[in-house]
Amino acid sequence: MREAGCIVTELSAQEKARFQAAVMPLYEEYCADYMDIIDAIVAAGR
Repeated sequence: MREAGCIVTELSAQEKARFQAAVMPLYEEYCADYMDIIDAIVAAGR
């Protein structure tokens, strides 16, 4: 990605957890039918 000129922002584990907690209500509201998939993705990233 960087080679293509994109800016990549890396988060610490603490920042990543804060971001995930902040967006979870959005997932629950707009993606309720896909929460099992979202939960699996989040678990895989841990």
